[in-house]
Amino acid sequence: MATNKTIFLHIGCEKTGSTSLQEFLCDNAEALERQGFHYPRDGKLPYVEGSGHFPVAGALLPEASVREFVSKEKDQLRGLALDQLVEDLRVRPDNVILSCEHFSSRVRRSDELSMLKDLMLGTGKDVRIVCYIRDPISLARAAYSTGIRVERRSPLDIREINPEIFYFNALEILRLWADVFGKNNLIVKEYNTELLANGDICEDFCQSIGIDTQGFAASSRKNASLASNHLEILRRVNTHLPTPGESLEEWRSTRPLRTALANHAPKLSAENQLHEDLSWVLSSFETAHREIERFFLPQGLSSKWFDSAPDASAETKETELSKPDLEFSDSELLDAAVLWMINLSRALAEAKEHEKSTERSLNALKEREKSLEREIVICENKISQKNSEIEQLKADTKELRKQLEHSKRYPWKYLRESFRQRIEDRQERG
Repeated sequence: MATNKTIFLHIGCEKTGSTSLQEFLCDNAEALERQGFHYPRDGKLPYVEGSGHFPVAGALLPEASVREFVSKEKDQLRGLALDQLVEDLRVRPDNVILSCEHFSSRVRRSDELSMLKDLMLGTGKDVRIVCYIRDPISLARAAYSTGIRVERRSPLDIREINPEIFYFNALEILRLWADVFGKNNLIVKEYNTELLANGDICEDFCQSIGIDTQGFAASSRKNASLASNHLEILRRVNTHLPTPGESLEEWRSTRPLRTALANHAPKLSAENQLHEDLSWVLSSFETAHREIERFFLPQGLSSKWFDSAPDASAETKETELSKPDLEFSDSELLDAAVLWMINLSRALAEAKEHEKSTERSLNALKEREKSLEREIVICENKISQKNSEIEQLKADTKELRKQLEHSKRYPWKYLRESFRQRIEDRQERG
């Protein structure tokens, strides 16, 4: 009996190397096809954007939801995304990989997941969910940095890291997906470079679903870290810029500005935005993390998930909670801002020089274009002249053929005309 092919749905979680994985799968799409795995990457499709499948997650959300992770153009096509996806998957003879980290962070209702499940099973394929989970402390650090780059205005409050927040509660995320798709259809992995195959998310993912990566192009994406003082400056900049909730259109228009600022930050060491050791915060996650081990990861979680100082007093922990995040003096921030301005000024000067160089090249191309146009006109005139000559030769040839046919039919006339012509020629020569 034939075995059904499988849709492997990679749902993140966020800050677990999803972008690196998506770009890796795109870069090696042809190699994947040779092993019987299809990774949709055609940007013309309504369910593909960049290197991932963000419009699919966006299409599952309620109409009034803010979908800033999907471009305006693709968001306008979200009504087509799911139908087109199902139609395409039905005719695919091989396994399929879909990836979007926002499945785990934004799709939070069982009815939304049930709709997704019905659509996927309607393709005639089995469905497996692949989910990487990250310990709350390192997740908070990474999410804060990304949040500042995107829109965040508030400093990080350590009390945000608690199991009541869905984003940080990996157990709730896994339970939600297990309830809809079945626990046996979940592939759960801990995002920890010490535990990943060869310390690489791309290699680990492929091994998890049966792909041999020998000969594949290596992942080259590296996320640059920002120093804590840079994050603080960007956070203050964000207070003067719109958020997606205030105006999605205006927020999109400011993304190039935020990107430029992040890309030209001074190259300084990236300090932690949070206190060095926050493992005591994890005491409130103890029950949830033990449940993850019990139901989803029988091999156990690493020590990063548990309180390394469980015997610390409540007073000690409360004191730690009351401590402010890293604080900066005005002079420290001013020094960092000055370096930033220098970098931006250099980048602006380079951009202007590049613009001048581009303008010079463009002017040279325009001159060359004019020269070519003149040469084309000359060539066209010569062609026209040659065509006229050809037409004249054709006419002359036709006349000669006519005369030849006449001479064959009436040879005596031809001889008489020939003698007459000779006499005239002698007379002219005197």
